[in-house]
Amino acid sequence: MIGENSFALEQRLSELVSRVAQQVEIFEGASMTREQLLSSTMAQSLFADERTIVVKNLSENAELWGELPSWLGSIAEHIHLILVETKPDKRTSTYKWLQKHTDIEQFEPWTSRNHSEALEWLRKQATDQQLKLDNKLAQELLQRVGYNQWALYHTLEKLALRGQNSTLTLDDIIDSSTQDSVFELLQAALDGDTPTVLSTIERLKQTEDPYAVFGLLASQVTQLAVLSTTDQPTAQIASETGLHPYSLQKLKSYSKRMGREAISGIAKRLAEADRVIKSSDVDVWAVLEQQLLHIAHQ
Repeated sequence: MIGENSFALEQRLSELVSRVAQQVEIFEGASMTREQLLSSTMAQSLFADERTIVVKNLSENAELWGELPSWLGSIAEHIHLILVETKPDKRTSTYKWLQKHTDIEQFEPWTSRNHSEALEWLRKQATDQQLKLDNKLAQELLQRVGYNQWALYHTLEKLALRGQNSTLTLDDIIDSSTQDSVFELLQAALDGDTPTVLSTIERLKQTEDPYAVFGLLASQVTQLAVLSTTDQPTAQIASETGLHPYSLQKLKSYSKRMGREAISGIAKRLAEADRVIKSSDVDVWAVLEQQLLHIAHQ
């Protein structure tokens, strides 16, 4: 299982795990030792119960990742192994081996090209929570929140708290200027304006969902990263990627000023922060503040 759409990936993983009655063990591959890997996947026993082993981001452990093909064939028959990778290097021999010998499921982040799929998903999620979400409201939700599934999911949760089977409105859930506020936050960080970063975070804390804010921030940094890789006009980039031309235009000056390497570093830090947020119980606002202050001070 691979992909940067952590919501869809985690949902699929939960689905697979829920189907098994046997023990499930989950390991973080980046910190896994060879002894742990071998003992968890190669233990043989005539009376062993079936076990499911989940290893996340083993590709971050270069040594074990390189050895993966050599020991996969030795896994005990009663053990089911699920590898979960956010962004493996597809150029490695291990990834190419996995492509040929295993079933790979991919979960890519949504963009505006997934608009119809996102609308259908929103309606299903709303129905599951007994919410009345008409097409107009679903369209508005996508316009104001974006295509980050975590942000959409948590917004639906907030709507559900206002009462099932009620007429829904986004006015008290998502400020229409949220996206502008998050851009102001990113802009302050890129300008090294620490006081504005801190004050904007405090203001957003009063009204916004931290997951939605993080999703918007990650989306804007992704756009910045796209701009740093090409000299094409923003209108052409928007047409080819499905990104909003207005947002791209606002970010263009930062792309030119900062350069590809610096922007790539920011994107990688946010990707790691996203992984931490989705895989552990942390203060999302604290993680946001830490990342933005790091950007401001670099």
